[in-house]
Amino acid sequence: MHDTEEPRWIPVETRALDALRRAAREAHESREALRRATAALVEQAEDFSIDAARRLRERGASSAQIEAYEGAFVARRDAVHAAARALDEALARWKDASPDYQ
Repeated sequence: MHDTEEPRWIPVETRALDALRRAAREAHESREALRRATAALVEQAEDFSIDAARRLRERGASSAQIEAYEGAFVARRDAVHAAARALDEALARWKDASPDYQ
């Protein structure tokens, strides 16, 4: 019968561990930069969406057409936020699995 308990540690070369630490730090820094850029982009996109809906109204678009446009924008925005949350969760799992994460 095999022991199913996972090892508590695995020997890793110092260079490899340092590379993993750098990668973790860079991933975290990149995520923060992406978070800031995404927030700015979503804010600008919301302004554009409001302007586009106004122009649609001025051109005589129906309420249904405007609602469809706004709904499509909200769906895209929500997809961006969902992808960002998924990335945050993946990085959190990485951090939780790596007691040495810095």
